[in-house]
Amino acid sequence: MPLHKAEHTELCVFSDASTKAIGAVAYLKTVQKDGQTEVGFVMEENPADHASRSLPASRLAQTTWFSGPSFLRSPPTEEAQTSERFNLIEPENDTEIRPEMKTYNTYLNEEILTPDRFQRFSSLHSLLRGVAFLIHTTRSCKQMNKSSECKGWHRCKCPRTAEELDQAMHVVLQVSQRSAFAKELAALQAQKPIPKNSCL
Repeated sequence: MPLHKAEHTELCVFSDASTKAIGAVAYLKTVQKDGQTEVGFVMEENPADHASRSLPASRLAQTTWFSGPSFLRSPPTEEAQTSERFNLIEPENDTEIRPEMKTYNTYLNEEILTPDRFQRFSSLHSLLRGVAFLIHTTRSCKQMNKSSECKGWHRCKCPRTAEELDQAMHVVLQVSQRSAFAKELAALQAQKPIPKNSCL
């Protein structure tokens, strides 16, 4: 029967109850004016063949994959014709509705600069020059100063500027204070009073 001559059409889709829905099949049900019902495959991109691969070919014809459940060919009952559609009630609490779940496990191993790194320098002056060089190189890689000839990673022979040396001193003092007053900083970050035995 041509589809345009059908008085009523239904698209019926069935799937298994597994979490991955590995088996699914779709049928097109058409009802003629005289009440005759026909059920046929929706052939385009039908996943039914994948779900039936585990069956031998000799048994495949005996299954309902080709014909669909028998009730599809029965005339629609009055109850089915007048049935109402109901919206889902609290779908977020329905255990049958499986939400999309994403699990992330992030581990950050952040190496914090400690004063131990400073011990390899013979004097405060050489330490400040070394830290200032790192600051200079970082700026060069970021190209913060586009007019500068220093770009990217390079061994710069120019003397360090007063600003770079000042920033280097700030870094050294910050690292030293963070190490010497670790308990005090932790208390302040937790909005708690400084320990009474603190030297501050």
